[in-house]
Amino acid sequence: MTQRIDEPTRMGRQPGLKWKSLGMKGPRRLGGGVAPHHAPALAPDGERVLFAAGDGADAAWVLADRRGRVARVLPGPALGGAAIAVDGALAFTRALRPASEIWYTPSEALPPVRLLGGDGARYGEPAFSPDGRTLACAVASDGAGVRLLLVDVESGARRELPRGDDGGGTREDGRPAFSPDGATLFFTGRIGGEVAIWAQRSDGSAPPARLCAGRAAAPVTPGLLLVERPVAGDADGAARLFAVELEGGEAGRERELSDEDAREPTVAWLVGRPRLAWVTRIDGRRELVAARLRGVTVAANDSDEDDQELDDDAEDDDDRLAATGGHP
Repeated sequence: MTQRIDEPTRMGRQPGLKWKSLGMKGPRRLGGGVAPHHAPALAPDGERVLFAAGDGADAAWVLADRRGRVARVLPGPALGGAAIAVDGALAFTRALRPASEIWYTPSEALPPVRLLGGDGARYGEPAFSPDGRTLACAVASDGAGVRLLLVDVESGARRELPRGDDGGGTREDGRPAFSPDGATLFFTGRIGGEVAIWAQRSDGSAPPARLCAGRAAAPVTPGLLLVERPVAGDADGAARLFAVELEGGEAGRERELSDEDAREPTVAWLVGRPRLAWVTRIDGRRELVAARLRGVTVAANDSDEDDQELDDDAEDDDDRLAATGGHP
């Protein structure tokens, strides 16, 4: 039976969500179309995106603006996710075999330092709280499975989230993401062969609740999630992106946003009309795609200027594609 969490909002009953209009506007490719892309992270204001470019030992973290213009390259090997805080701080995972570490910098202009790692455990999939003071991440160590850890960025204090007795204590948790109000932590929970989206109060005051099927969630508002779901039987691991509305703490209405491959969704929620980015497969290569989320408004003074900016970006992208024979 699906559990419930203490969720005060009902998005379907509030201004700001037009369910019938919900969809993606102006999707466009980012990047150079040469190296494969994965693990994107949008800044809350949508002005920066941090993503991994390349594979294996050659993969590096790339910080770019929302049109894909590179601002900085950070050290790899890139693996296991990254995050951008509201104040511009960056966190990213480096694969240092057999373990992995999370590195951190308070500003894109400063050199990064190791925040977590060096103890033989495997850290990854960082996610900042809305105020940037807390970092959630997944940690795995021999004999302890995969669990979620909350880290105070300033003091370094750590708090492990309990997994409860779900599946006899065998549930493995990963891919954390805070709700925009910081009250809820969404994550992926695996019990045996089932992978689903779970939610828990960030202060640990209530046990986690299973919401719906999916292997990654990107919260747009406290009551609206974007959820990645795999396509059954697809040999390449293709996925689709769904919008899931939360009503009274339970998963309610759903809508498929794209009939094309869409994985690893990330959302910029600190803008009037939220932006999103995801990874898709084009001609066998993983590419990064960005779009505006239509039908959702999270700022009372929002105007049509954001949509015009996105249209301008899309026109620039079309011109670039035409000039390079289809490669951005």
